[in-house]
Amino acid sequence: VNLQDQIDSLKGQQNYLEKNAQISKVTIYLSTDELALPYAPSERRLPDWHALLPPGDPGAEKRLEAVTTEPVIPAGSVAFAAADRPAIRALYLANLRSFDDWFSEFWDFFNRSGLREDTILVLTADHGDEQLDHGGLGHASTNRHGHLHEELVHVPLVIWLPPRLAGRMTPGVREDETWHEDVMPTLFDLLRRKPTAPFSGRSVLAPSDGTRIWSAVTSGAGYAEADPEHIRRFVFARKEGSWKLQVETID
Repeated sequence: VNLQDQIDSLKGQQNYLEKNAQISKVTIYLSTDELALPYAPSERRLPDWHALLPPGDPGAEKRLEAVTTEPVIPAGSVAFAAADRPAIRALYLANLRSFDDWFSEFWDFFNRSGLREDTILVLTADHGDEQLDHGGLGHASTNRHGHLHEELVHVPLVIWLPPRLAGRMTPGVREDETWHEDVMPTLFDLLRRKPTAPFSGRSVLAPSDGTRIWSAVTSGAGYAEADPEHIRRFVFARKEGSWKLQVETID
């Protein structure tokens, strides 16, 4: 169930969950673009970003206004300065705190509704966002010039278990390489179910020797090109331990 259209207001969303709280098997997908461009946090969390602008730079305010209003800022369309980063970062972190506020409401509801008694909760992200780390802002589909550096691909994977399943996973923080395709085999493992077909990923409960190789590919615009049939720029990456290789190809 995709509740993307309802994520910013809990009305309707909670009603749906309450009706399904007693169903033995239900999968609910909650998604939000709260952390993507534009960086427009709630009024409660809005920082005084004007105070963080580089002094004596008359174009700084206009550049930051683009950050707070535009969902897509193609690379090179705004001449950001390195000195803009504190204000950009403050807006991004304020967006993050706005998401925390929403998640706090959801967590309260999750506990009140009874869902916590028999629901596995998975929290992750499809990508990160860059704040001028490598000269860009956002990610591939918002700046049209993607890459695979760590600020975009090193994202959290949090798995919370209901009380009756808590003993099936050791609490703690792990630094193993994981992929999104590991989520489903992990859920099957936790539920002690056998898949009807092989998974491409693997359960995070399986022993790890730390030698797993991570690899990925993206197009320049994150496959959001105007002509997806004729994509010219691709970026490939491979990571082994502390070493990472990134290669760009242009046709």
